[in-house]
Amino acid sequence: MPFGLHGAPATFQRLMDIVLEPCKAFARAYLDDIVISSDSWEELQVHLKRTVRYPGHQIGNVETDSLENKFQAVQDFPLSVSKREIHSFIGMAAYYQRFIKNFAEIAESLTSLLKKGSPNKLKLNEIQDVVFENLKRALIETHVLATPDFSEDFVLQTDTSHTGVGGVLTQRDGEEQPIAFHSKKLVPAETRYSTVEKEALALK
Repeated sequence: MPFGLHGAPATFQRLMDIVLEPCKAFARAYLDDIVISSDSWEELQVHLKRTVRYPGHQIGNVETDSLENKFQAVQDFPLSVSKREIHSFIGMAAYYQRFIKNFAEIAESLTSLLKKGSPNKLKLNEIQDVVFENLKRALIETHVLATPDFSEDFVLQTDTSHTGVGGVLTQRDGEEQPIAFHSKKLVPAETRYSTVEKEALALK
């Protein structure tokens, strides 16, 4: 709801009433607050067992999922592209990078094409073709992240290479469940760090 709109509270309230119409037997909204009424803890769990879609994500049932049906454009993306198209693709892929292990390292050979002075019309070489396809595959595959449980221990695993650092945050619920992936391309000064310094940078 944009600021400054005349009658914004009433407009927003009407929208919330429409959104919650299927749940009106147990849910009511007061502007951006939702009250859920249940007769028991078990019934409340049933009422809350729902999923919500946000742009490019589905959230619910203690999981966050990247939506597969958003990725047809990724699957059909051309291999012979312009600098602007590569920039657009990397930007779209970066939106989902927390679902992709070692994203920055995978994308490094593509982001290098965006350097100042490189030609506008690009033809990917064999290595970049493989990277492009690997990144597309990583985006298209289903990636589910668990919701963190702050009463339990976390496991942080990090990795480093000559071009980037990365890590994955997990928790064990029978088996290890990923909560988030993180990665970073090294700037020129960081590529000259020793291995120990790069590992410390990954932790940081």
